[in-house]
Amino acid sequence: MVVPVPEIDASACISCGACATVCDQECFARDADNRVVVADDSACWSCGHCARVCPRDAVSVPGMSEV
Repeated sequence: MVVPVPEIDASACISCGACATVCDQECFARDADNRVVVADDSACWSCGHCARVCPRDAVSVPGMSEV
């Protein structure tokens, strides 16, 4: 079974870090330019918390209808 993992729309993301703050699995990190990125998608549980807290709707979890 393939687990859907978060995707970040870089054009909408303001790098506030809300997604990283709520992620219990620590899937998110900051890159060299201080942008939030999905660093460890293998740890993701597809809970959708990251998508729910994003103030810009920049985070989505493909395959999840209501996050």
